[in-house]
This record gives sequence, C-alpha cells and structure tokens, in this order.
Amino acid sequence: MVQHTPVLAVDRVYNATTGERYTVSDSNPDGVVGDPNVTGNIVISGNTLPVATDNIEVSYLWDNIHDSDVDFDDLSKLSNFRTVQDSIDWGYSNRVELEETELLYSVGDGYYIVVTHPISRVIDVSTIQEEIVANIGGKLTVSSTIANLLDARSDADGKEIYNTKLGNGSYTGSEITLPTDSILQLGAAAVVRYNVVDQFSPDGYDLGTFTGTQIKIPNANYLPPGAVAYASYVADISTILPTTSLQSLPAAGNYNAFTVSLSTVGTQPITNLYDGSEIVRNIRYAPSYLRINLQGIPNRGRLTVVGHSFKKIEDVMTVTRDGLTLDLQSSILNSAGITSVPASGFVARLESVERVTVVDDNVREVEFELDTLNYELRDVRYTMGGGFENTSLSRTQVTLMPTQSNLDNSFVTGQKLRVRYYYCDTNQVESLIAGSSGIFASKHKYANVSSISVASGFTNTSGVISGNITISSMNQPISGAGYLATYAYTSPKDGERITIKYNYNKLLSDSTTTIERVRPITADVLLKQAEALSVDIALKIIISDGASSSASNVIQSVTETLTVFATANGLNTTLDASDIISAAYQVAGVDRVILTKFNLSGESGVIKSVYADRNQYIIPGELSVTQDSR
Repeated sequence: MVQHTPVLAVDRVYNATTGERYTVSDSNPDGVVGDPNVTGNIVISGNTLPVATDNIEVSYLWDNIHDSDVDFDDLSKLSNFRTVQDSIDWGYSNRVELEETELLYSVGDGYYIVVTHPISRVIDVSTIQEEIVANIGGKLTVSSTIANLLDARSDADGKEIYNTKLGNGSYTGSEITLPTDSILQLGAAAVVRYNVVDQFSPDGYDLGTFTGTQIKIPNANYLPPGAVAYASYVADISTILPTTSLQSLPAAGNYNAFTVSLSTVGTQPITNLYDGSEIVRNIRYAPSYLRINLQGIPNRGRLTVVGHSFKKIEDVMTVTRDGLTLDLQSSILNSAGITSVPASGFVARLESVERVTVVDDNVREVEFELDTLNYELRDVRYTMGGGFENTSLSRTQVTLMPTQSNLDNSFVTGQKLRVRYYYCDTNQVESLIAGSSGIFASKHKYANVSSISVASGFTNTSGVISGNITISSMNQPISGAGYLATYAYTSPKDGERITIKYNYNKLLSDSTTTIERVRPITADVLLKQAEALSVDIALKIIISDGASSSASNVIQSVTETLTVFATANGLNTTLDASDIISAAYQVAGVDRVILTKFNLSGESGVIKSVYADRNQYIIPGELSVTQDSR
C-alpha cells in the first residue's frame, strides 16, 4: 500500500534490500481499470516477493487534491480579505489578517510598521475604532457615527454577535440593531470595532511601500507614533525549513520557526501569536504536506518527522444523542483508520454540519445546513478564531450555539449528518526512507512540525552524515507547474459581449415590404402581429344507437369539426358556447352533446362567449371529446 491517494499511475516498485525490481500486475485491484486508485493497494509480481523487513521504494503519480477550505479561495467563503474574480487565489493560505502593530517613526523611514512575516502583497493598513457598549433592547450605541462596521463580539467570550448566519442586523447613525439570531444577552457587554480607515491606500491607490517585513505609510502624519494599526497582507512564505545540512539536524520546532544548531530558521506551516507558550490566535494558516528535498546524500538513510498532523475529514454519520453536541469519535476512527483516539488527538476545526438524506450510502439531498458560527471545542489552538473553548467537552466533541435555527433543527437520534472538520494529532510520528537524492512527500499534512531528525544512515565512506535537506509547503502548485481546476462559472458577466441568436416572424416584414410597393402615397399603413387567444374545449357526446358500432369514428369527426370551426374565425370575432354545441350536433351519429368546459386556456368552467379584439384571433387549445352514456 502506498501512502498517498488517489494514485493515477505507478511507475516503479523496487526492493532496496534485495535489489529486485518488481512488475506491477494490477495498479488498481480494488477499483476499475483506468480509474484513480483510491485505496493505495497495488499488486506486484517477481522472482522473490518482499518480506516485512525489506525496504520498498515506489515511484507513482499522485493526484494531490488541494483543500478549498485552507489552500485557496473557492469564492464561496466570506473570509477572504481581497476580491478575486476569474482566478484562483493561491495567496489565501498565506493571508495574514488584521495583525495588530504599532505605528513607528524615524527620520530616515518616516512613519512605518513592522509585521511578523515577509510581505508579498499589502492589502491594507488600517486604523479601527473600538468601544465596549451594553446590549440595551437588542441595540448597541457607540459614541461616533458609524461609517462601516467590522464586527461586534461578546466582551465575555469573544463570540461574534453581528456577522451571523441570518445577517439581518443593521446600523444607522451611532446605533446598531443586532440580528435576530444574535446570541448576546440583554444587558451584556459587547466589543464593537467600526470605522475602519485604510492608511495604506486610502483612495484605492497604494501610497505606501513595503520591503521585507516593513511597511512605510507616508500619509500617516496625523497619527501619533505608538498608535495601533492593523495590517492585512499576503505573506511571502513557501519554505518551511531552508536548506540545511543533514549533519546539523535535528531541527526542533520553536514557536513559529525551528532551532537548528542554536540558530532560529524557517517558518512553521501555521504561525501564531503567543502569550508565553499559549497560542492567542493563528496569524497565518497554511497546514500542508511536507515537500522534502534531499540532495547530495551518499547512502540510504531514514528521517523521522514528529509533529501535529492535520487531517481533513468529510463523513456521513448517524446521530446517537439528541441536542446540539456531536461526538465525532466514531467518524475519526473510521476515517483515520485507527482503533482508538490517542490522548494527543482532538477535533481541531469545524467547517460544516448538514442534515442529509442518504439513499444506498449516497447523499441524495441536503435537508438543512446548521449554523456553525461560534462553535465550541475542547482544544481551539487551530480554529483560526472560529471556535471557542469549552473544557466540559471531550476531545472529539463539538457543540453548536443555541440559535433559533439550530434549536429548530437540533440533532435527533438516528438522523444522518454530513460533517466536515479537521482532526489533529500532536504526537504524529512518521519515518521517511531515501535511497538517493530526490523529492519526497510526507505521509501526513502538518500544522506544526515538532522535530526533524536523522534516525539512521546518510553516511559517507568516513561514517559522517552528509547531504542537505530543504522542506517547503505543498499547499499550492510549484511555479510553472500545470494543474487541473474544476469550477462552476457564471455567464455572462457585466460588460461581457454576447451573441444572441433568435427567431422572429418574417411574415410581418415581408408583408410590410409588399404593401409599401403598392400603397397610395397618402396612405399610412401599419402591420402588426395579432395575438392568439387559446380556448380550451371539453365535451361529452352520446352516440345514437345506429352509430354505436363506429363510436371512435364519430369522436374523431367531432374533434376535427370543432378544430376547424374554432380556427375559422378571423380578427375581432366572438365564439359562443352554443356555437360549439351546434357544430358538434352537425356530425352524423351524435345524439346528444354535453359541454363540460369552454374557457380561455388555463381557466376552468364554462362561459357563454369568448371575445377576440381587433388584434386577436381565436384558436383551439386543449380539445377533449369523450363518449358518455345515458
């Protein structure tokens, strides 16, 4: 079994212990030939098959499917801080939003700020008004007129109370009306952030400049040094561990970086703001497989990677307990392929919970999507601010907020739910064996790497470890590489030129041209298309005894007679119900006529007459003739 799936093709299977190269007998034994291998199992044949202690090298083509929740902006999220149209924003995982900084000043640089990471693109550097106010009758009143509202959160626990699922809150002047699904209690305090002013590009054009981790703001001369500014930017980070000699390992995780030979280098996949050893918030969110580049290795060796693995799970599960608390333990066991959740494992982040209809193990319909705003977990170190701590929960439980929509659709035992979430194991250990220089991928995605070390090998003829290692992220294609994108599109867009093909009544233009050739010079002739009035007719007929043997012919004759009769009228005419009855009586073999429907199409009942105006003519709509008995 190979580590990564789905597998598109297997190129080579080699026994590094015995030196034998095997033949791939079946590259997808659990699936259909030609389809991607989703299980990772392959069948090989050869002279001497491997034993458990042999080292096997497999070269294969892995379809690395990028994660739309963390790797790129899929355009369905509301959390991206820059507008993207007709493109894939690969900077999404490198985004840093509203990093709190201090405005500095020097004679040489003027006004500037310094951020945590090197910058690829500045989105904005903003000042924000912030106040703590009380909820009075479902309203918050601040001291200044509100030009824009960033957010409002409970002062007690930081939960969002304005940007909710319903989103029907509003503000005017200095007063905020909370949405109807806000969870803030009456009298409780809220922290309101509003009147965001971009100092970097106040008129839509960048006035500031940046280099490295410094952003210069020349137009901030009215702000005092020491003022708080909030920077949003795309970090310029793709390398996790820069090129390092294998002899210098281990590389030990040290907050947002690594310590190698007493030097601080590299950047962790997820970087954080710390208070001592505690994570206050996630700054940059880029969990990734590790792209391990080994060069100059003289001999076979083994690396050991220890860290916080980060696995996305999408699963359909059965509710085992009523309420708003969901235990994901069984889902984790099934999806992660483990028999028990270790003490180091926990639900790290929740994306969605949907109540679904399942038919033949397939989701047939999404009945309701629950509100996951302000969800609660036991461990919230990797929630990117979306989850809140609840120490009464187990490591595999998640609780949703008691908003009215959630209460109306709370979990009921036996229901089917489709859940999407991330599972983290902070003591994940994996080994990587390399027999030659090349690029390798870790088995797991990592949020944080605790250590990278040489377990054995990689020694030259003198017994000295030799070679270099570079580790980079795999959360976006490498520069210049091709990739397949699957997407839905909207067409046409504003400003797009379109071609319209259509049919029209050419008889009008041809008739107008013909009349123009012969009309008197003083005549004003205008042709218009008449409107058809469709009339539904239904009647029952009793057939005379002498014609009973040919009843079907009589019915057909009545139908044809009425079709011609109802069409023969011109413009500005009247069709009476009695006319229909009379026309039916003219057919031989009809003894009695009962009219059950006579009205404009779409209407019911029998009316006396249908009137066509001067621009209208009558045509038959639905016409039904059936036989009745006395």
